[in-house]
Amino acid sequence: MVIIKDMLKDESFGVVPVFVDQNNIMQFLLVQHAAGHWSFPKGHKEAGETSLVTARRELAEETGIVGCYILTSDTFQETFLIPSNVKTIHKPLGEEMKKTVLYYVGQVQTDVINIPPEQKKEILDCRWFSYEEALKKITFKETREILMNVYKSINK
Repeated sequence: MVIIKDMLKDESFGVVPVFVDQNNIMQFLLVQHAAGHWSFPKGHKEAGETSLVTARRELAEETGIVGCYILTSDTFQETFLIPSNVKTIHKPLGEEMKKTVLYYVGQVQTDVINIPPEQKKEILDCRWFSYEEALKKITFKETREILMNVYKSINK
């Protein structure tokens, strides 16, 4: 008999931040997480929060940017497997975890980034990129697909 243990699951919520510069070119904000990868601001719910409140809070906590106008009712989801040989804050070594991230698309009014000092352990860097630059900078295929789908959605 084989006993299959339930896989660990994790859920985060984030914003794909969009800023339109003075040349009317869309810029996308990427954060470099402590593990080294580039993606969008995201994080876990706190008690009583909705997914949108969590996404906006995480944007503010990781970048110093407060407030964003949600551009579309569409949300974008990525799901991926964190292998057993990778340790995270929420997963011990030796166990696989299925991670799901739900993103909203938010236009922000400023391109000024101010990573709060208490976030410096989690966020190594934050930068604005054009669509093409962001596609090259994003580390994981699933996150690139999120950006491609967001770009299509806001350009229809």
